[in-house]
Amino acid sequence: MADLTDAEAKFLIELEKIATDRRIDIPVDSKKEHLNLASAEEQNDNIMRIYIKRGRRNINKCSFNVVYNKSIILLRLDIEPGRIHQNPDGRDVQNPHLHIYREGYDDRYAIPAPECFVDTSNLAQALYDLLGYSNVINRDEVEIYDQGVLFNGLDQ
Repeated sequence: MADLTDAEAKFLIELEKIATDRRIDIPVDSKKEHLNLASAEEQNDNIMRIYIKRGRRNINKCSFNVVYNKSIILLRLDIEPGRIHQNPDGRDVQNPHLHIYREGYDDRYAIPAPECFVDTSNLAQALYDLLGYSNVINRDEVEIYDQGVLFNGLDQ
């Protein structure tokens, strides 16, 4: 298990970040892509990554993982229509849902995707919204491509 307290995880999630990459392609198949994130104050140090993985058999399945220190998942947005996640306490959570790091449980607990995720059927929009939720302050500068089509959050 990771060695973060809930307060440390909350601090890292709320920390102002910048995307140091200006382009990200949402993978078409089960390949994994990533977007590097740095602290807004220490821009030369990539402290986090957002990993994107799409389903192999179900292209509507996608996970976006906000990872700190190469292995600690702070946030994970899961999109898989029809699938239900069961939390360690036995409570079921419908998709889409957001896993948030919890001390002692890592990323095993999930909540329904908050309302700030306006359209999770649009994976580019979901990533754009996750950048906002993760406090990436330059998200409008990131070109998000899904199957070769540019998503522009500025058009919203």
